[in-house]
Amino acid sequence: MMFRDLKQGDTLYVYDRVAITLSAEKVVNVSAPHLDKNNVANGMMVDVTIGNVQYSFKDASEVGYTTNLVISPNRACVLREVKNHKTNNETQISMTPRLQEELPKLDVVIEELEPELKEKKEQDAKLAKLAEEIQSMKQMFEQALKQMSNGSKRVDTEI
Repeated sequence: MMFRDLKQGDTLYVYDRVAITLSAEKVVNVSAPHLDKNNVANGMMVDVTIGNVQYSFKDASEVGYTTNLVISPNRACVLREVKNHKTNNETQISMTPRLQEELPKLDVVIEELEPELKEKKEQDAKLAKLAEEIQSMKQMFEQALKQMSNGSKRVDTEI
């Protein structure tokens, strides 16, 4: 069934691609086909009211899209859209390891294009290594002081 064939009381299937929900809604009102005032290139349009929201669809279409919604009077069309959504998600999930492998390579290319970033990373790494070495030396001094204090005399020294 095309949008131009809809009548008041007909059912439209509404699939929300973000919330991943499906609902069956009743048509409250349908306009006669008319030219799109904003874009004549769209051709003939039909205004369909569901609840208190009005949507405009191409009259010869059986599926309409909004930002998050897929709307159709045909259950099979919505099923096809849901299956496509699932396939796209599965494809993205299967690509995740490859995408994770690409991240370090992208960092290398970014560093080639932005040498100051590479210098900053190198400087940060040197500072982190220096901080580790200082911490290690502090632990060695503390350990030496403990050993000395366990001897005959106690040494009161702060580090």
